[in-house]
Amino acid sequence: MIRYTLTCFGCCLALALAAPVQAKSFNKAKFLGIDRNADNQVSPEEAAIYRERYFSTVDLNGDGSVAFEEYVQANQLRDATAEKNSPVKVPDDYKAADVNQDTVLSREEFMEAGKAAFVALDKDKDGFVSREEFVAPGL
Repeated sequence: MIRYTLTCFGCCLALALAAPVQAKSFNKAKFLGIDRNADNQVSPEEAAIYRERYFSTVDLNGDGSVAFEEYVQANQLRDATAEKNSPVKVPDDYKAADVNQDTVLSREEFMEAGKAAFVALDKDKDGFVSREEFVAPGL
């Protein structure tokens, strides 16, 4: 799941950053990890907290941005049997999130992509992502 994520975001997420969210199965553990108050819906604030945590996990060198190679390593996108720096196709969600096309996601680009994914997941437009609306990746 992390391998595809944040792909989300995530997100999750990520996820599914700014690209249209692709349906995946419900991930109870991920939902419960984002739904901090256990009210069976994810608020924009809970999603933002999740995105911050997720950003910290993919920003491997802690410089405040996510280079594509960091993203590849954090999400294990390179096959375990592949050579260390073998090429990896840039996922569509990463391309979409990289607004300035410099192959590095700034914190701002990452957060904005997560917000877009949240809006896409909120099918009934009530400002929350319910269990029924939640798919991973996203947020």
